[in-house]
Amino acid sequence: MQDTHLYTNLLNAIKHSSLNVAKNVLESLLKEGAEPWVIHEALFPVVQSVLNPPFINPHLPKMYAINRELAGYLQPEDLAMLVRVEVEEYARREKLRPIAPPSLLPSLSDFKEVENAIAARDVLTTSGTLSAFLAKAGPLQLAKNLLILGSGYLDQSLGHSISCTAYLLIEMDIRKDEDPWPVLVSIAEYFCKGNFSQRPKMQYSAISDYPEVYLIDVKRAVSGTGIAPLHHTITLYAIERSRHLLDQQEYDHLLTRWNKMLGDKGEDLIPSAEIASQPVPEFDAFYQIFLESSPTKILALAKKSLDSEEERKRLAGLLIKAVLKSYNGYYNPHYLTGLGATVWVMERFSAHPDVVLTCLNQYLDFFFSNVELSSKG
Repeated sequence: MQDTHLYTNLLNAIKHSSLNVAKNVLESLLKEGAEPWVIHEALFPVVQSVLNPPFINPHLPKMYAINRELAGYLQPEDLAMLVRVEVEEYARREKLRPIAPPSLLPSLSDFKEVENAIAARDVLTTSGTLSAFLAKAGPLQLAKNLLILGSGYLDQSLGHSISCTAYLLIEMDIRKDEDPWPVLVSIAEYFCKGNFSQRPKMQYSAISDYPEVYLIDVKRAVSGTGIAPLHHTITLYAIERSRHLLDQQEYDHLLTRWNKMLGDKGEDLIPSAEIASQPVPEFDAFYQIFLESSPTKILALAKKSLDSEEERKRLAGLLIKAVLKSYNGYYNPHYLTGLGATVWVMERFSAHPDVVLTCLNQYLDFFFSNVELSSKG
């Protein structure tokens, strides 16, 4: 467990949405030699309460968890840039009202009691029953049940009932030495607001048994631009990242629900043969290309990088750093969560250039369409 005493002022500033105080405290910590990643880890309890109105989804806790993956592509000296973006985003947003854990956990027989509490829209009771189920059945069974429950609402939630839930649970599992209560409250708040209370019937389509069928669905997911298509990719990303929590039937069920979420969407890939191939430059030159807001120019770098795992990872790091350097005081959390999904596709499907280039274009179109870069440099 992190010694959060050293970071009390920072955590309190974020908790009370005191943006300028949080920024000043962070800079003082960095100046005093605090490690940026240690600061990131210390933010765990307060991050779970960060809201993103008018949306009910726990976007920011999900972003926090995905940042763990993004950080792996950054150079140590660039981690402070990531933490600065995080602290500012967490500090300026509204927070959940505090809910104290019960002094005595309720007794329960099975997960159905959690579903009943959600149906009653009772956040306190839902939090308590989640905690009781965790104590009784363990984190793996809790994750399985929540993911299956959330899978029934992919269309209604644009995939968040899986993608947010999965990443909150993944981070909770990684942080076993931390009190899980803030995560459970965040999930309870989300499921109650969404009324995700009806467990769907398990569905099997054997998508996972047929790689060629799976790949067809991946191609459909990465096709198209805008917020909805981006979530098709993010949802698959979350399912795959939570694969270790699921048995084969549960995994296939989630893929089947995701397939239904795609509906009748067809594939519309960017042919790699139509994209020029350019070597990946060093960061300063890359950033000047990035500032042009031209997906095609970055696709040319990506095409060249597909030949080498080292170059793919280097390009991912440059892209992440460019997104962070372009921070303008307000970031839609999908700028980072979508980036996480895109980098995952770059790694997972590197043998399929059309898939990688189409996915990268999907993300870059979303980012460049929403972030003004002309004044940066």
